Amino acid sequence: MPGLVADTSALVSFGIVSNSTPNPFPLCLDDYDVFVPDEVIEKLQEIVSFDDNRRCCGRPHPTFPT
Repeated sequence: MPGLVADTSALVSFGIVSNSTPNPFPLCLDDYDVFVPDEVIEKLQEIVSFDDNRRCCGRPHPTFPT
C-alpha cells in the first residue's frame, strides 16, 4: 500500500469536509498508509486549544483583499 505523510493543512481540510458524502478521510485511510509527524500532532493540539468563540479564525482579515 502506498504511503502518505499528512500535514497540518490537509488534516484541517479533512475536518472541514468531514460531514460531506462521501467523507474523503476514511477513503484516504483505506487507500494509503498514513503517517502523521509529531510536529503536525502538536500543531493540531495548538489549533484546537484556541479560544475562538466568535469563529474569527475562519474569516478573512478585514484588510486582506478578497
